[in-house]
Amino acid sequence: MTSLGHPIIGDKLYFTKNSAKLSKNLKANISRHLLHASKIKFIHPTTKKKITLYSEVPEDMQKIIDILEEKN
Repeated sequence: MTSLGHPIIGDKLYFTKNSAKLSKNLKANISRHLLHASKIKFIHPTTKKKITLYSEVPEDMQKIIDILEEKN
């Protein structure tokens, strides 16, 4: 994602140069990579059935999203 100009927030290796743009309040709330899949689809290797899994945005991640949306 960094090569596309969109590093993952919380990635200590690639996000450091862009983190200066974030407020201290926002930085204080980041404790991990902010990468989430809300839906994953795959074929089960044994049954060959289509499997779809859904996951809500975690609460800590939603808090960061809310802060970012307020700034825009």
